[in-house]
Amino acid sequence: MCESVAPKATLDAARQLTSRSCVMNNWFRYYWAKHNFEYSFPDEFQPIEIAAFFNLTALLTEHLQHECHGEGTMARALFWAARMSSLRWEASLGRTALSFAAGNGHVDVVESLLNHGAYEPDDQDYTSWTPFFWAVQGDHADIVRLFLKLKDSPLDINQVDKSGCSALSWAAGEGSRKAMNVIIRESVSVLDVNLKNKEGRSPLLWAVVNKQREAANDLLRIQHVDKATKDNNLQNTISWASQTGDTKVLDLLIQNKCGGEDDVDIDGWTPLLWALFNQSPGRTALIWAASYGYLHVVKLLVTWKADLHVKDEGGLTAADFARLGGYTEIYEFLEKIGSQAGSKAESQSEAPGSGKGHV
Repeated sequence: MCESVAPKATLDAARQLTSRSCVMNNWFRYYWAKHNFEYSFPDEFQPIEIAAFFNLTALLTEHLQHECHGEGTMARALFWAARMSSLRWEASLGRTALSFAAGNGHVDVVESLLNHGAYEPDDQDYTSWTPFFWAVQGDHADIVRLFLKLKDSPLDINQVDKSGCSALSWAAGEGSRKAMNVIIRESVSVLDVNLKNKEGRSPLLWAVVNKQREAANDLLRIQHVDKATKDNNLQNTISWASQTGDTKVLDLLIQNKCGGEDDVDIDGWTPLLWALFNQSPGRTALIWAASYGYLHVVKLLVTWKADLHVKDEGGLTAADFARLGGYTEIYEFLEKIGSQAGSKAESQSEAPGSGKGHV
């Protein structure tokens, strides 16, 4: 009978089940033996476990609201609740108890469910996420490690979701570095670190797109990672870093010699064009070109009469950026052009008819 419509006498009787009296304990032992459960009678059965065992949701809610429970008790209660229905029961979005426990970081609950056979390799929700994906997304490294140690039903570390993303891609894109490094350390021999999704983005590209500098740095340390990877639009890591405007990520990629600074994407855009499109306040095309060492672009912009003296919000010119970035050749070129322009302007101002001294 449903608790919401049960008579008060029935509800009171049900509430008695969770009392700790010897009478109820003896009755429960009799009930256990009568129904031939495959498990031995538990040495300790907390009220919340009894409520979960008999699917008494109202009583379960009362105990959850008014009492504190340890992780072990919660794990056992979840097990009994799942056992009385099915460990494979799915919620509205196709998620199982194991999926929720993994996503919320409940290590003991996950371990208990795994020990009782709750895991299946095809345990996917409607987005094709497995409990392992949820653990990775939450950056729960201990739970990720539990899944990777499964023996009876080994985990496919390169499994993908509906978008074609692997767990490694999600870890990189979300910045879940603890989970990501566990995956890399314990699965490196079978892990496809360059696996692309339907948009052609690898884990490294995802880290760059989402401005996850530390995750990108971790991936770049892997020997066989593809630094020159491109997505379906032919954008490489340098291009994406320029598009997002994240200079720290861009510096990291340049330092690691990822290459492709002059590569064009499917629309004919280079990384520099993306940088200019998403330029920081006060930064001109000349400043951007000088700050990233593009000498040929600097020379081209100078022939187009680019203003050498424009400053960004920090009061720095293109020459200043070249000097600070160590691009000596660009700095000397800009200084030379600036000196020549200054001398020319001075000579013109002193020429007859220049209007000097007139209001």
